[in-house]
Amino acid sequence: MKKRFLGICAFLLLVLFGYSQQNYLPGFIVKLKGDTLRGLINYQNTEKNPLNVYFRVDMNHAPDIFSPQELQSFAVADEIYITATVSINEGFYTTRDLGTSSQVSLGTGTVFLQTLVKGNKSLYYLEDSKGREQFYIELDNRFELLIYHKYLKNPDNSGDIAGAKKITEDKRYIGQLSYYLKDCPDMQSELRNLKYSKQSMVKLFREYFNCIHANMEYQKKSDETKAEFGAVAGMSLTGLEFDGSSSFNAIIHADFPLSSDVAFGVFLNKKLSRNLGRLSLYNELFFSAYNTDAVYTETASASQYTTNHISLGGSFIKLNNMLQYRFPVGGMYLMMRAGISNGWNMHEINENKITHVFYTTQTSVTGPAIEATRKYIFGILGGIGGGYKRFSLDIRYEQNAGMSEMLALGSKVRTIYFLVGYRF
Repeated sequence: MKKRFLGICAFLLLVLFGYSQQNYLPGFIVKLKGDTLRGLINYQNTEKNPLNVYFRVDMNHAPDIFSPQELQSFAVADEIYITATVSINEGFYTTRDLGTSSQVSLGTGTVFLQTLVKGNKSLYYLEDSKGREQFYIELDNRFELLIYHKYLKNPDNSGDIAGAKKITEDKRYIGQLSYYLKDCPDMQSELRNLKYSKQSMVKLFREYFNCIHANMEYQKKSDETKAEFGAVAGMSLTGLEFDGSSSFNAIIHADFPLSSDVAFGVFLNKKLSRNLGRLSLYNELFFSAYNTDAVYTETASASQYTTNHISLGGSFIKLNNMLQYRFPVGGMYLMMRAGISNGWNMHEINENKITHVFYTTQTSVTGPAIEATRKYIFGILGGIGGGYKRFSLDIRYEQNAGMSEMLALGSKVRTIYFLVGYRF
């Protein structure tokens, strides 16, 4: 059951990944000679600035691919990009990658800069292929990099990094912005604690335009994380598996049928920024249950045998946490999820009625099938599904450690869920 399910998931992942790479939305490009062409642009909403633009007049035409060297600008989905040849800081900001040189390592490239603010003073943004964020201002018809540099050095300034190292920051961008926004003296206090981040930079420019009582020609809308609330309900099919020493032959060799039960829950799905909301954190408060019975007989002879009537089950409250990746396909979407489950057995079923038959004598005793059981059960789960508007369909596989806490008796519980969801 597990291998077949994982094989289906892997196949669908490859198929769906191809479909998900196309998301053509209305937009326009401006060519080098100033010609504006309107049509459809493949908009992927990625964190990094695009390296190329895929443009088609309509869905009946094949896409043309444009590099920054072939366009002046393009716009799609409330995002404006312009071509610019700029200086690029090739240093790193993360602590583990920092060097010891105070010199800023600059390269040059022709790129698509994203417009964050457009007006009499403008702000532009670049996240390159290595994830380095850079900001630019437009000054005297050129684009000037706002310089921020981090490096390691010793407190004694000896240059010898054998001892304790200190992170030093070159915040040259504060001085650059102080000059750039000098027609608003009140900005100086805001600049002192300005962070080199998209949120802080845009906020600064917004306050600048308020200060000079002017309107921005354009401001990019912020990339907000969105949360979705909803409910799921459906059915589950649960199978049990045991292994261990011969002392537990009855429960190990008993043929437990699949248990079919209802399952339901509520969810909070928090989309991460950018990437068309493809990536999200899916959290779920979930109820599931199973109840299965089996009979196992150990026979010495026709008149001497022992029969075990075993009943196992439980009702579980679970907190499921999964990473979800969503594939847009036209007006619908397909998705894959993987994560963990944390379950608590609220009502345990654990019984073994043992009947001994010795010729005409019959005795019965009832007790627990498993002497030591766990209340908290950890599991892993994953699944595939799809949706349209507010409705979704989800097929999910879960495996957990089962109810046995005995070292001599191992247990596994495998469950497949078929769930229908509704987003409020």
